[in-house]
Amino acid sequence: MLPALQPWAGLGPSGRAGVPTRASQTDQRWRVPFFTSTASLLACSASRAQGLGRAQARARVCCAAKGRRRGSSVSPASGALPRCVVFDLDGCIWSPEMYELSWDRGGSPFRYDEKGVMRDRNGCAILLHSGVDRALTEMASETKWQDTQVAVASCCDVPPWAFELLGKFEFGPSRAKLSQVISTAQIHKGSKQGHLREIRDTVGCDFDDMIFFDNEPYNCDQVARLSVTCVYCPEGVTTEAWTAGIEAFPVPGSTIRC
Repeated sequence: MLPALQPWAGLGPSGRAGVPTRASQTDQRWRVPFFTSTASLLACSASRAQGLGRAQARARVCCAAKGRRRGSSVSPASGALPRCVVFDLDGCIWSPEMYELSWDRGGSPFRYDEKGVMRDRNGCAILLHSGVDRALTEMASETKWQDTQVAVASCCDVPPWAFELLGKFEFGPSRAKLSQVISTAQIHKGSKQGHLREIRDTVGCDFDDMIFFDNEPYNCDQVARLSVTCVYCPEGVTTEAWTAGIEAFPVPGSTIRC
């Protein structure tokens, strides 16, 4: 069972105090690309559909542990658990990515429909990947995880939408909100190394006590250089990716490729 976490209400776009608000037109970090031509909308909608198709096929992923350098290997660990589990968001925890929703003027507000599917204002479904419910339920309910904290490191294009979804998505039998098990969220532009440094300083643990899940290989390679155990999961956090990462931990400076 996870320890008592910091209150979520009031976290700003970078995980600090303050209510997240849409920035001014001059703030490039917050600009949302809108495409008005019919051809652009059709092309973007097709790309978004492909992303959803990848999410639906995520359970077919087969994980194999490999080192960060080609040809190296990762030896299974002896049951040790990380003190901090860090997740990317777009394409890793959920699909589609927030910038894809903006292509046809979708996005906030988000709500569950009558069938329990999270949808944006245009009715587009936002889906959690297959291993997210299991991972968070396990960490929230099993006493072996009581010394572990959960964090988010994301370069999401529209941070307010990400914060809204974290406060609305539910998991597990108790239907807890994702935000209820997250102790710190770094959701802003910048390098993933910078995100992980901010998280380390907040939770107070060493890099080699952390595990990081991301669907982009470059991010994993960069974070692994900090001596973090990384899990490259191109289909998001599937059950296979979660299991492979936790079973291999700790392998500081290496990437488990799924």
